[in-house]
Amino acid sequence: MKKRVLSWLLVLAILLMSTPILASAADRAAMTPNEKVDAFSEEGSESTVWVDHPRFLGQFGEVKLGVPFKINSGTTVITKDAVLTYERDDKTRVAFTAVESDVFSGVYSFTVTPDQTGEWQMVLYNGEPIEEPLMKLTVLDADTYLAQRDRYQVQRIFGEDRYQTAFEVSKGVYRSEIAVIASGENFADALFGGPLASQVSAPMLLTHKDKLPTGMVEALKDIGVRFVYLLGGENSISAEVESELRSLGYGVNRIAGKDRIETAALISSTTGSLKGVKILGDIPSVLVNGFDFADALSAAPYAYLLQTIERYGRFIPYSGYNTLQDIVIGGESSVPSEGEMKRIAGENRFETALEVAKAFRVLLKERKGLDLRRVILVDGTNYPDALAAGPLATNNYGAILLTAPDQLSPSIAEFIKENDIESVTIIGGENSVSKAVEEELKGLR
Repeated sequence: MKKRVLSWLLVLAILLMSTPILASAADRAAMTPNEKVDAFSEEGSESTVWVDHPRFLGQFGEVKLGVPFKINSGTTVITKDAVLTYERDDKTRVAFTAVESDVFSGVYSFTVTPDQTGEWQMVLYNGEPIEEPLMKLTVLDADTYLAQRDRYQVQRIFGEDRYQTAFEVSKGVYRSEIAVIASGENFADALFGGPLASQVSAPMLLTHKDKLPTGMVEALKDIGVRFVYLLGGENSISAEVESELRSLGYGVNRIAGKDRIETAALISSTTGSLKGVKILGDIPSVLVNGFDFADALSAAPYAYLLQTIERYGRFIPYSGYNTLQDIVIGGESSVPSEGEMKRIAGENRFETALEVAKAFRVLLKERKGLDLRRVILVDGTNYPDALAAGPLATNNYGAILLTAPDQLSPSIAEFIKENDIESVTIIGGENSVSKAVEEELKGLR
């Protein structure tokens, strides 16, 4: 009862405000997914209002004893007096209070410094129990941590088709009440929706136009979804699919414009609003060719990082003009030169992706203090298996590189070796990225 009262007090506060509760900078996210959300009923109530639960973006896996790291908000605003409590494997607990950003006033995160080796899991937020652990840590001594860190791993994630591959990408990676669903029969909405999925810590799933693919219902249940962003108009995803989702009890917010360009702009506007950024007028944008998938795919993690730390409000297709503020991804045959601020391009799509990865690595180090440790590798000649790669890369501070199905570019191999990449994840089966490429990757270190 106490938890429900607190939830409704939170809802009342949101409704009384003239705008949604939004983060004032990059390290915060909205409490509500969108002003237009379809909502859910609390048990025994006729009201239909979205009630969120704590979710954070942090470091998973293996961490070093005594070394601090930062945990930012996911869909929960971290307030000044917020407290995060971890339980060690010996059942003792340690609490960490919110710390204000040195850069953005009023923006808070948690700085966690493990003081014992062993397994840790988050158990309380502001004194309220968390039913399912959102973050688990394995805390290692310095020697063990360095030995683990230096491991070089190559793995492959794939399913029987593009839809099943997207499900497989979501397994073991996401536990979220939100999912983003796009057409699997075209690439535009899924690729430009990647930053939105990243912003709400959600997977990117794919659907047929007129029916949900086999396994979708089970995947949504496994992930814990209650609310869905549906990307694209009814020519991409039919009204029947939306109705089916609603009949299954999911809240649905469709984001759609008259074409892919307008849809991408609306997606960016939604992502910006969740960040507390108003997308108005002529703001800096990251532009790519909207009618070929390659540059948009490799650009997505870089564009999202720019949106997060440099306040770039839009990741959209080129639509006839550039401005002096814009960053363009791709050569002039893809996006004409019209005085943009910066252009990132290589001799072909594979080299362009590599140049984007280099820019991403520099930006990640300069502005986040992080080294690029993970690469997502996808088929650069066909898009289906790659559509779910964007959020996976972004959520792991990884770059997306493109390969020919049967041959790894020497420049990519050199990039992986020179930058001490620890993990390469191949998305797609052997028809997309051959076994020969996988074996070559395994032999790089």
